[in-house]
Amino acid sequence: MVYKFIENIISKFRNFAMSRSFFRVSRNGEMAKWRLGFTFVELMVIIAIIAVLSAISIPFYSSLRKTLTLERATAKLVQDLRRTEEMALSGQDFKGTGFPKGGYGMYFNQGDTNCTIFADIDATRKFDSSNKTLEVVSFENNVKVNSLNNGSNAKIHVIFVPPDPFVFITDSNGNDLMAATSPLTVVNIRISLIDDASKYRDIKVSRTGLIWID
Repeated sequence: MVYKFIENIISKFRNFAMSRSFFRVSRNGEMAKWRLGFTFVELMVIIAIIAVLSAISIPFYSSLRKTLTLERATAKLVQDLRRTEEMALSGQDFKGTGFPKGGYGMYFNQGDTNCTIFADIDATRKFDSSNKTLEVVSFENNVKVNSLNNGSNAKIHVIFVPPDPFVFITDSNGNDLMAATSPLTVVNIRISLIDDASKYRDIKVSRTGLIWID
């Protein structure tokens, strides 16, 4: 919007310059047209206006670009979680070996700029050497995993199992964080800008497979 405003200002001044003309009567009685351009003062005013508007718009544009980057990364991560869930619910075959015993999951590590979609081949409820990587999903530039469960866990796994779906949220050792004895019912995945942790978005996943942005 700021740049459009600048364009409108320049366009109006251009039209003003083109219209700055007057007529005089020549010696033979005919009307002769004189056209004037900008004066030095008017040019300086225009330059000052453009400078002020640029000074205002550049920081705004930089902040807006960072915000949009975070929003895109958040939407993409939600999409990847739902895609992983759909793979489990549809009983997707894993490279000709049948459906993975433990379903499909995503692995998150605090501070990483990516996450991993994997097949839980041996139902260990964690991403380890016995399981297979399907895809390493990289975030957009300047985005990272800020915290998991509000800092309670450094690593978590979100594993989807058919048919309900049923979701296992496990720690680095494969322990179920949503066991019957645990008060935890929703896992929180926070991603933020690397250079500004105050700009973040929270993605939540429930035991029943609901995924949303908070």
